[in-house]
Formats: sequence, C-alpha cells, structure tokens
Amino acid sequence: MVADGYAAVGDSAFMTMPFMGSGIEASMQAGKMLAETVIKTRKKGYSAKNLWAYQVAFYKKLGALYMAIDVAKRWALNLDPEYINWLFGCGAITSEDLKLLSTDENNEVSISPIEIIRKIGILLSNPSLIFGLLKTLVHAVHSLLVAISIPKKYSAKRVSKWQNKYESMI
Repeated sequence: MVADGYAAVGDSAFMTMPFMGSGIEASMQAGKMLAETVIKTRKKGYSAKNLWAYQVAFYKKLGALYMAIDVAKRWALNLDPEYINWLFGCGAITSEDLKLLSTDENNEVSISPIEIIRKIGILLSNPSLIFGLLKTLVHAVHSLLVAISIPKKYSAKRVSKWQNKYESMI
C-alpha cells in the first residue's frame, strides 16, 4: 500500500511465490511503475493520493493475478502429499501447467481446450479432490475480482473499504 511519502515495493520471503519465484521480478516491475508515478507527480508531492496511481497500476498489472494465485497456492500447500503425488503422477498437473503461472511477458505457453477437457476428466476420477478444488477456484476468482476492483481514484474512505474486502480474502 501507499501512504504519505511512502510506497511498498520490495521482495521478501512473504511476497515471493514458490510456484514461480516471482518476488524479484514483481519488485522490478513495481519499481518501474512507482518511478513512472513519481516522475509524473514530482511537482505535486508524494502524498498517498498522488502515489495512488502506482498502487492501481500494480494491482491491474500484477497484484490481482497474484492474489488469485496466492489463494490457489495456499490451498495446494495444504494438500495432503498423496493428492500432490496423484496430481503430478496422473498428468493432471505438468511442468507446462506451472509455466502458465509465470508473469514472464515472453511466456508463450498455452493450454488447449482439448487439454483442459482431458485434465477435467482426470480430476473427475478423484471426487474427493474436486470439492476442495472447486471451492478454491471460486475463492481465487472472487479474490481476483476484489483485487481488481481497487478504487481508480484515491479516497481514504473508499480505499479503506476496499482494503477491508481485500484483506478478508487472505
């Protein structure tokens, strides 16, 4: 978040995603966004209101997606090891699937509709996993929608209301 004279940019153990190792990359992209905002607002000062453009840009480009991925990551990190072995062993998840989570703009990995249907068929053969997966997908999409609904213009009241919704997703 931004505050008068401050903006959160950086990489820490909490911010990185073990699936992607994206913390440093995200920090570099966020730093560029912040620098662009600072250059545009240097004559106006660095209030939270003036820095808010950086916050919005970050959430539109990375933050909302990262929120959804974080929901999925937290679910996956709490899965029983037997499920994880099964998911990789049967081909429901492959190394190519993990590349889909990359924020690399040169990433040309995609998944075909036929492959999606095949993976759904595999997953349906393990009903005990389906409920948790569907619940997580719904939660991930909801969290993405909350994150992307960041107020475009700064208003302490609107930002606080959005922040409360956002934090409830975690």
